Amino acid sequence: MWGLIHIDIFYYIYTIVVYNNLYNFMYETVGERIKVAAVFEKGEVRPLVFSWNNVKQKVKCINLIHSAFEGSAKCLFFSLSTDKGEYKIKYNTQDLNWTLEQIYLEG
Repeated sequence: MWGLIHIDIFYYIYTIVVYNNLYNFMYETVGERIKVAAVFEKGEVRPLVFSWNNVKQKVKCINLIHSAFEGSAKCLFFSLSTDKGEYKIKYNTQDLNWTLEQIYLEG
């Protein structure tokens, strides 16, 4: 059993290293408020479209969702793919605001 866990962890780390070496993504921190059209259903949030600098972008894929606390506010972070690029956006469940956190760039 421990051998399988070790192999899975090694494979995961190896995959990340190979992926980073092949594609070498960098990111730019933005930290600006954005407008988002999202679905709130069964206790889950799913962004569909967001607007930044008067440009609407349709979400093609939600790649990763995680949560973290900023003070007493629970925030949900979404790593998204659109036709124009990769983005990380944040939803603050206390003040109900959306923020564009990062834009991923090929480097």
